[in-house]
Amino acid sequence: MRKWKIVFGIAAFFFAMQLIRLPFRSHLDITDFLLLILSGFSLFPLYGYSYQITVGSKPIAVAIFSINTFIAVASLVIVGSLVILGGLGAMYVLPFLVAGLIQGVFLYPQFLYAFKSDELWAKNA
Repeated sequence: MRKWKIVFGIAAFFFAMQLIRLPFRSHLDITDFLLLILSGFSLFPLYGYSYQITVGSKPIAVAIFSINTFIAVASLVIVGSLVILGGLGAMYVLPFLVAGLIQGVFLYPQFLYAFKSDELWAKNA
């Protein structure tokens, strides 16, 4: 579980940086707040899985995973189609692949927490 604690720590660090940087932005939009709230809620399953405790309920964990998966797949499809169709240059292929890998590392513990931690949910229900 140590590797998932490191993943949680990195995600919490980036969330804290977003939170600190928010008041100093020159142009604020409602999407800035929505993304901040979504990334904050995404920390709950990461924390729960890395420390093997229940945070919230299983339907909430499934909902958070589903929303994050939808956003990750949609962003990868949009950027991937721009790369394939030639709207973005070939220099974007490597960052595209790295972004997909990072999203996979971020989503995997959320998947395990939502769908593969039945003993955790049964024990602490």
